[in-house]
Amino acid sequence: MNSSPDTPSGDLRRLPGFYRRWDLTEVLELHPNCQIEDAGNHADGTPLVAVFSSEPAAPGTDRLVQMPVGELATLPASELFRLQREVDEALRKAKLAASWLEGALAMRYSHRAHQARAVQAKDTGTVRFEDNGVTVVADLPKRVDWDQNTLAGVADRLTAEGEDPRHYIEAVLKVSERKYAAWPPHIRKVFEPARTVRTGKETFQLIAGDA
Repeated sequence: MNSSPDTPSGDLRRLPGFYRRWDLTEVLELHPNCQIEDAGNHADGTPLVAVFSSEPAAPGTDRLVQMPVGELATLPASELFRLQREVDEALRKAKLAASWLEGALAMRYSHRAHQARAVQAKDTGTVRFEDNGVTVVADLPKRVDWDQNTLAGVADRLTAEGEDPRHYIEAVLKVSERKYAAWPPHIRKVFEPARTVRTGKETFQLIAGDA
């Protein structure tokens, strides 16, 4: 981009981003009362324009949940790109703030929570105590891991003793997709009836310009 215009006189405000001529149809549908100014050229030489409107500025992240999804979907791609960046940044800051606060809460209450569990003769679980009129609920989940090789040996021993290990051990059979793809076709065909492919949630990342 070679240059950018100054804001025209009056109460007009520039919409975020710059637009190619073929983007204007979409922009004008949302902002029919606007003023268009040359904004230089893109790095590839394509002419760009800036759009100034007297209408309310484009929605910020605080207004996103107040807009119908269908209305959001009609915004120019540049607006969606801006909103996605703002949401990502807000989420990053919120996660950092949450982690910082959790560290402070742990520093203040972990010792008292440990003492409360000791009184109740338990190492994990939920305890409650008061702090100047505020009830603190401290939860320490129990997470148990079982060594797979040891369990396999236990299963063999139970089988040798005439017991059915399925009464005691829940086994989940899995196949590595990477290994499956490398198998010869006749081996894959044997496994195909047990294989179901499901998709996850599709995501979209917006990248401005030629990035």
